[in-house]
Amino acid sequence: MHWNDFCGGWQLWEPSLLNSTRPDLSPCFEETVLSWLPLVFLWALAPFYLCYMQRHDRGCIRVSCLHRTKMLLTVLSIIVPLVEVCFTVVQIFSSPEGTAPVYLVTPAVITLTMMLVFFIIHTERIRGRHTSGILFCFWLLLAVCFVPEFNSKIILVSEETDQDMFRVVTFFVFYALVLAQLVCSSIADDLPLYSPVRSDRVSTTILFLAFHDDG
Repeated sequence: MHWNDFCGGWQLWEPSLLNSTRPDLSPCFEETVLSWLPLVFLWALAPFYLCYMQRHDRGCIRVSCLHRTKMLLTVLSIIVPLVEVCFTVVQIFSSPEGTAPVYLVTPAVITLTMMLVFFIIHTERIRGRHTSGILFCFWLLLAVCFVPEFNSKIILVSEETDQDMFRVVTFFVFYALVLAQLVCSSIADDLPLYSPVRSDRVSTTILFLAFHDDG
């Protein structure tokens, strides 16, 4: 399958769009390369990060307002692309023209990635990680990579072109959720209520003092 078939007639790279009065990127490039790059980043690092947290337990953090906010935003970030997947499936079976596969594949992968984010956030709390460098980088990368598509959607809305407004709205909603997650990821959560490392040090100190008292 060629890129123009996968993207509904668009090439991966359209130089003519960059030479127009309002420079823009190809929708195919935005829906594939720019959308997939942050997802690949997270999926590539997540196994190592999860294994690291499994081996380096820092205790458990109580369920704070910040944690609830992150989880709520993540659930919404799962629902939005999932709704887009369902919408695309309906289009495929109801429209004789069909829909470009990219509009099914990309939101489906985003949905799975948001589920991974949900699991990472939960694991970070029970393993005592009050900050998350990997998720901050993920949200930052996602926000930056979505800037060209955000610009494209603004152009489409301003020109009142015959564009699928459903996907325009879902993109704006999802982008707002990404920015909100970026802000939340830049805020440190509470410290763990109980830390195995800290308790071991305290126990060692108590035994040391008790030994000297006996002496």
